[in-house]
Amino acid sequence: MIRILKASPYYESYFHDFFRNHPEAESFNYNQLITSIFNEAIGWSNFWKINLEKDSKFEVIEIISNSYKLQTLWAKENSISYKEDNWLEDILEAQVQYYNPDIFFPHDYVNINSKLIYKIRQKVKSIKLVISYDGFGLGDSKRFNGSDLIISCAQFICDFYSKNGYKTWYMPFGFEPGILDRLVIQSPKHEVSFCGSVIVREQFHNQRLRLLSEISSVIPLTLWASNLPKYWQPWKLDQLRRLKRGKFQEFIDVYRLASINLGSKSGINMYQALADSRFTLNQHIDVSYNVAGNSRLTEATGVGTCLITDHKDNISEFFEPDIEIITFKSADEARDKLKYLSNNESERKKIAEAGQKRTLKEHTFYLRMKDLSDEITRILNT
Repeated sequence: MIRILKASPYYESYFHDFFRNHPEAESFNYNQLITSIFNEAIGWSNFWKINLEKDSKFEVIEIISNSYKLQTLWAKENSISYKEDNWLEDILEAQVQYYNPDIFFPHDYVNINSKLIYKIRQKVKSIKLVISYDGFGLGDSKRFNGSDLIISCAQFICDFYSKNGYKTWYMPFGFEPGILDRLVIQSPKHEVSFCGSVIVREQFHNQRLRLLSEISSVIPLTLWASNLPKYWQPWKLDQLRRLKRGKFQEFIDVYRLASINLGSKSGINMYQALADSRFTLNQHIDVSYNVAGNSRLTEATGVGTCLITDHKDNISEFFEPDIEIITFKSADEARDKLKYLSNNESERKKIAEAGQKRTLKEHTFYLRMKDLSDEITRILNT
């Protein structure tokens, strides 16, 4: 039996929203609470556990490392003492010692640094392999010192770490088919949607901002965007700075999108929103090296939405352009294709169905985990 302990972070704002929407959870024990959170299907949720444990040689312990409520509840139930000002590290160390994993996956690279990894490896001799993950292209080889394997959803990120002496594994995003059992499949409510982050900063989502703004000016767009004002705030400080710096187009784009932004959606609510859309837009992060591979590719196609995404050199590795998804090289092309398919429902539906079929056949989370499990087994047996 190979035991894996995976320590993942959630956005801090998520915990506030969770307890506001589920006040009864305040009285839950640890297992009830973490099960309720995983049930919301945020990010990778507990998909590693669900899929790796289909192979009887794996046992996966999933923890949410930056949840004060969860972690201190676990500590209380297991009679673990910790310093209040160092609760995250103290409790994490105790958990790794308690579970004695063969593999430690500190997915929370913000709070779990190389110093802490070394410290844990010294204390827990059962650890044979430390896995880390970089899905952003952080470009800092020292950040993952102490790790034996770095996983990424982008090949160019793997190449960077390989050149710096690390073993790497390329693992594209996958879709969890169990999500479909929890959705209400109905006639689409939204013509065109976008659901995701819009971070207006260099090397992030400036191109995405422009695309969404241009599309929304000619086609009704249902927008659920995080990192962007919800509705228009006339004198928001960031907007004043844009005016001062002469970034007038950026000012207009933010103004236009903020006026229609319905706020962020995540997890099962995001999947339902995508399933309720005839089309959903995607634009990769600015610093993508012309490479496709963000999570929206499989999230959207997995639930049966017609995906329209920016063309990248490797897009055909995932889907056949204009057969299984729609691709564009400019906002004008995206607009024209949307207008055409809006008037040709049978063709739109055919593309959406083909995209979902491809995802459920080749891009599931189970297949990603199966490939990874083979690589893990090979490394451990080397």
